[in-house]
Amino acid sequence: LTYGSKRSVRMQSRVGLLTRNIVIRGDGQGEEQSYHFWNVQKASDSSAQQCGNGLCEVGETSLSCSIDCVGSAYEFGASILVGAYSEDYTVCDAFLQCQEGYQRRFSGQLDLDNVEIRYFGQNDKRAGLELINLDDGGANVSVTNVAMNRGYYHAIDIQNSNSAIIDGNLIFRSHLPTLRIENGNRNVISNNLACVAIFWNTHRGAIQGKGLASPKLNAMIGMFHDGGTNSKFAGNIAAGSERAGFSGPGVACGDTQSFVQNVAHSALAGYWFDFYRTPSVHAQTGCAALTDFTAWKIWEYGIYGETLMPYVHVTGAKVLDSKVGIWLHMGGASSISHVIEDTKVVIKDSLIVGHSSNGNCGKIKPSLHTCTFLHGVVQS
Repeated sequence: LTYGSKRSVRMQSRVGLLTRNIVIRGDGQGEEQSYHFWNVQKASDSSAQQCGNGLCEVGETSLSCSIDCVGSAYEFGASILVGAYSEDYTVCDAFLQCQEGYQRRFSGQLDLDNVEIRYFGQNDKRAGLELINLDDGGANVSVTNVAMNRGYYHAIDIQNSNSAIIDGNLIFRSHLPTLRIENGNRNVISNNLACVAIFWNTHRGAIQGKGLASPKLNAMIGMFHDGGTNSKFAGNIAAGSERAGFSGPGVACGDTQSFVQNVAHSALAGYWFDFYRTPSVHAQTGCAALTDFTAWKIWEYGIYGETLMPYVHVTGAKVLDSKVGIWLHMGGASSISHVIEDTKVVIKDSLIVGHSSNGNCGKIKPSLHTCTFLHGVVQS
């Protein structure tokens, strides 16, 4: 679609191949039923079990009571862990006089390419692929052209690991966030397509916990969530999220390389600023930014932020077919301190379209199940 002489937006389907010759397979019992079917079941908090009452009760599974509980019984799929640990040895003589011995550190490595991980992740326990405490050893991790096919928790979780490369992968059906970075540095997330992301707290109709920790983030967590520093997100597509496509603190003002050409569509929100986190580089300048981001077919907000930064810059954004294009709520000094503080939002070189010609109001609105799965091909 073209607007004016210089503005254009490409709104298109992306097709990816989910199947590979090499398959790492978890337990997919119940997957003969589509998720659209088995997610509508109703849950019960009752400890009593009565098979046939229409409720998937505590302790019942699709194995023990297939009438009430449909879908995967245990949601316990494959999980790959790449981690690191240290060994400290102490040497003692016969008189228990001890001294320090030696230290060793073991760090895992991974080069995964053109592999399918089918039925991945373990509900509320482990992601399909976890990179844990690798520190700079994360530079020895490369995950490329991998298909992650139907999961029961997050797809990729990066914690305390630096410089990992996650490029060109296809992820179909995960729990939010699909890919998460926590306390990692210089990780590169590029050219990945994630399709269908499920909000864990309403998954399968169950009441999963009372309330959320950090609700201003977790209630609208993105498929791609950046909780690291100096991360690079480039050319990723978030398609079909029950919450946001992307979430994080944004980038430092003036940084035009760390977040580029990312797209979110068919989601509740496009980009959701992390209210709770202010990276040091943001704090030094007092400014957060979002650059070169496209969001379309968004049910609520194209870009949303409640931020304590005094300055926010949005540059090169394209937002189409959302209820609200850009909403930025700026925080300031405490009212008790009686201090005046300037705040400023700059939006430039951006395009906001309320209703594009690509819409058809006569059709059913996009939903979680807009993405279809047929014979190993996913279309978003």
